[in-house]
Amino acid sequence: NAVRRAVLTSDELEQQQALHRKQMAAWRAALTSKEVEQQRTLAVDRSMAKRATATPIEAEEQRVLARERSTTRRAAHESEKAKQQQTVAYKTTRLQKTVKQKQTVMKRKPNQDAKVDWPKPVDMDRKINCLKNFIQHMSMDSLAESVCGICNVRRFKRDLRHVPLSKI
Repeated sequence: NAVRRAVLTSDELEQQQALHRKQMAAWRAALTSKEVEQQRTLAVDRSMAKRATATPIEAEEQRVLARERSTTRRAAHESEKAKQQQTVAYKTTRLQKTVKQKQTVMKRKPNQDAKVDWPKPVDMDRKINCLKNFIQHMSMDSLAESVCGICNVRRFKRDLRHVPLSKI
């Protein structure tokens, strides 16, 4: 395994590492909560065993590595926090600007912006005709029902054909 890694070029090594990371991520995603807890306890046990059997030089190296990891993590966290604060400030300023714009629009006269002609009123003749048609179609005589002599179906009287019985 070590010989194979030594033979690989840097690009191939990066590809293998990326593939291995993807496989491990898929494996971790497939674990249940109990299995995750088991893996954590195993990792704690392994690290404790390494610390117990480590020489003072190795222990110091591990402490240095842990310090470096924590400083990089802290720096990443600080930059992330600064980005979040920047985005929040940007969003609040934009929100304030839009609120001010809306307030200025509301202060102006509403008719000032409307340059479209108002619709013209409906003619009185048309209103009267519509009312007559409505009354005619909704009167009790036109809503009355009876049975058609031709098709033997119940319908409104206004829809019935007036065919004399002698012609049926």
